[in-house]
Amino acid sequence: MTPWKKYFWLQLLVGSGLLFLETFFYDGFLSKKLFLSFPVVAGLSLLITAVLVVWKRKAFSTTDTFMTAVVAGGGLILATALGYADQTLYPNAVFSSFHIHPEIFRFWAMYLWGVAVILVVPLLLRQEKRAYFALPAYVLVLLFFVRFTFEPFFPEVGMEDGLVEWATCIFFLLTTPLAAWISLKNGYKKQFLSALFFGILTLAALFLSGEEISWGERILKFSSPDVLKANNVQQETTLHNIDPIQKKMSLAYISVGSWGTFGWMVWEHLPTKFIARYRKGGESFTPTWFLGPFFFYILWYGLNRALLGPLHYKTWEETAELVFSVGLFLFVAMNRYSPLRKYLPKK
Repeated sequence: MTPWKKYFWLQLLVGSGLLFLETFFYDGFLSKKLFLSFPVVAGLSLLITAVLVVWKRKAFSTTDTFMTAVVAGGGLILATALGYADQTLYPNAVFSSFHIHPEIFRFWAMYLWGVAVILVVPLLLRQEKRAYFALPAYVLVLLFFVRFTFEPFFPEVGMEDGLVEWATCIFFLLTTPLAAWISLKNGYKKQFLSALFFGILTLAALFLSGEEISWGERILKFSSPDVLKANNVQQETTLHNIDPIQKKMSLAYISVGSWGTFGWMVWEHLPTKFIARYRKGGESFTPTWFLGPFFFYILWYGLNRALLGPLHYKTWEETAELVFSVGLFLFVAMNRYSPLRKYLPKK
């Protein structure tokens, strides 16, 4: 183990240990005993981690990140369970049973999550497939964590014209010119089926980006036509919220989720000469296996909505669409004709 790595683990153990102490005592324990507040200790540790990762990123292995991610994920899950117990059992149930302050413990879990996120960056830069595969699961765990430990904030995550909606719109917009370029390139190479597929994907991404922000209705301050308002669930300029279409959204989520999650299994086992021709050139009409989780989230949401109805908070739907938009962008960006191909893992 290199000296830099020893220093990293030492500061992580000391920092997380000190922060964990406060969960057993009281809010402000570190300030009173060590004259260092919880945010200062956590901030210093995260800063040291970031500096070491930027400076010596090659020194950190996949195992280092995996170990940290497992501990951080476990911390988020435990914090979620403690928050849920405090909500559903009786007031102060967790502290009276385990002598742990769940409202402080949640910040300790967030600190570990921050360390894991910093460590994941070198893996993404090294084009590590497993890092891409694990990202959506980590997002989902984080969402459950926020839902049960910061519940008042949770609805704000998925608010109209909020950060999540705009991020989704941006990823769909980024996908549009990429897919258009790939479609034109395939057409030039006389690969007309690929050209058609990515042409349709271009139009779909453009349409979805506009729908996500109601075609700029609230920003540009124009009002929807009365005919559209009368039949629109949210009375806005969108087609997907028209009542008959809205009722079929679960089917759309399940369809695109199944295509992205399981399509590669079908693609890899099609034996025809037609498929072999495209496979030889590295072409694929389905996302590869390590992008599957980006589409599984929206599949899960669609199935849940179809069987049990929409979830109480719209945040689940908005974040599912965001993760899907990132997965779609990565799928297009990994195409052999994409200018971003060299920055992403090989399929």
